[in-house]
Amino acid sequence: VIANSDAPKDIYMKEIVVSELSDLLFKNDNLSDTRNNIIKNLSVIEEKINNVFINNDYDKSYNILYGMNEFPEKVYNGVVYEKGLYESLVVEIGDGAGNNYWCFLYPSLASPIL
Repeated sequence: VIANSDAPKDIYMKEIVVSELSDLLFKNDNLSDTRNNIIKNLSVIEEKINNVFINNDYDKSYNILYGMNEFPEKVYNGVVYEKGLYESLVVEIGDGAGNNYWCFLYPSLASPIL
């Protein structure tokens, strides 16, 4: 989930979206079930985001992208994750200019195409 910007309100909204989607998306341990869960719930994901925005009087647009998405190189806990295309679900809010984005590296979906 990529926030509109690094402004406190935008980061707060990103965190609410993350909270709303986490329980829905991370139910399964295998690749096929995870993919099917995401695809099956795209309309539910959209509905949850719409409700979060309405309930918080937040008027930004958003894009939901599922498939091969570009990620920058990241270092987390001493492990380097290479820049590349990763199978992923990306929710980009507004301008998607926030550096403080939330990313959960799900092992089953973590094979990059460089």
